[in-house]
Amino acid sequence: MELTTLIIAWVVVTTIVVILAYMRMTMGLHDIMEVHLSGSGPAVDPEDVRRSTRMEKIDRIGIPLTVLSALIALAILFVWAVSQAGPS
Repeated sequence: MELTTLIIAWVVVTTIVVILAYMRMTMGLHDIMEVHLSGSGPAVDPEDVRRSTRMEKIDRIGIPLTVLSALIALAILFVWAVSQAGPS
């Protein structure tokens, strides 16, 4: 596989990972900023349940894409090393 193709694939996958990580981070900040200290209100907020479901979906997509990004980066390193070691 050509080095340029691998680099383009890595950039696309890593960009998606960064976007998903940002979305996950902002959803997590909502959990921190909305701490309810009073005993009034429902025990489980429906918005928290929806947010948790969205975060689980992001995790299901983001974790494998992060692994894929690392594997592509290793493939780029391998292809580059082989091309540098070859006859010039």
